[in-house]
Amino acid sequence: MAFALRAELRLEPADERQVVFATRAAKIKVIFRNPSAESHKSTLRYRIFQATSITAMPVGSEQVWKELEVLGGQTVLETVEVTLPAVKVATPFLARWRDDAGHVLGHTTILACPGDQLARFGTDGVGSAIGVFDRRGKLFPVLSRAGLPCERLETLEQLSNFSGRLTIVVMDAEDEMLQRELREKLARLAAAGRVLLSLRPPSAREDPGDRTVGVVRLGTGVLVTAGLDDIRGLETSAAAQLQLVRFCEIAFKPERLISATVP
Repeated sequence: MAFALRAELRLEPADERQVVFATRAAKIKVIFRNPSAESHKSTLRYRIFQATSITAMPVGSEQVWKELEVLGGQTVLETVEVTLPAVKVATPFLARWRDDAGHVLGHTTILACPGDQLARFGTDGVGSAIGVFDRRGKLFPVLSRAGLPCERLETLEQLSNFSGRLTIVVMDAEDEMLQRELREKLARLAAAGRVLLSLRPPSAREDPGDRTVGVVRLGTGVLVTAGLDDIRGLETSAAAQLQLVRFCEIAFKPERLISATVP
């Protein structure tokens, strides 16, 4: 659905959810379309609102963005740099767009996350170090730099003996034998009461667009499977960090999700 109160210019919905870190300058995407035959030029402005379940509260004053000309029948993709206020948890905001005549063109939805959301989750959500088994060694340093308490598990024996509340296992795309061994071991560990998050490589998905998260209860344990590419760019991406936190939350409270698609 496109938001529009003028025939000349419309604000189209973004192709993907806009997730940014609060208090940091971040770029969001905006798409404007001119469905009329004539060119349309206007100085556009935006104002940030914090969204709640009841209303939207303004944050700061309205900001002049720039003069934008959109030719008749043209659609343009632009990026806008915004800085949202500090938040303690992921919080929705709206950017309300107006033209120089004061007409509201629509709203851009933005989700702001705290910059230390991984560290907060480690302290408040887990309460102990998270075990990380990753033969490639790429995930552990990223999580450590983000402030998430972690313990590197380098061998299958260490994986078996880890006593923390949560273990993250990165499946190796190039070692099929290890993948099979890990799948069997994870099933046994879950049956023994462990809580595990298995991140599968993109090549393990039959459909590259598949975003399914699987949850299996085995005995008193839980095994969650999700895609490694769903947390791509973890070190700098607020969306990837939020996704990882949600995967871990599902592992701790699987009753929220037995098998679902992550938006």
